[in-house]
Amino acid sequence: MRRGLYLRLPDDSCREYVRAMQVVDVFDGPEHLYIKFTKSGTIVMDPGARRVDPAPVMLQELCRRIGSENVVFVE
Repeated sequence: MRRGLYLRLPDDSCREYVRAMQVVDVFDGPEHLYIKFTKSGTIVMDPGARRVDPAPVMLQELCRRIGSENVVFVE
């Protein structure tokens, strides 16, 4: 896996996607954001070309909103 933040979500129209993007949009930074869409099985670099700052508070909030099993930061 490449360095970056990986999220696992059903698709880009689900409630979890919207909730995750609300958090990600606040933490702009240098790291790439990758999303695995489980319905299609694809992993994409965020289509909005977002980059994130994987601050602990952001990771905690993502885990709270979409589940810790769906959030991984690879250094």
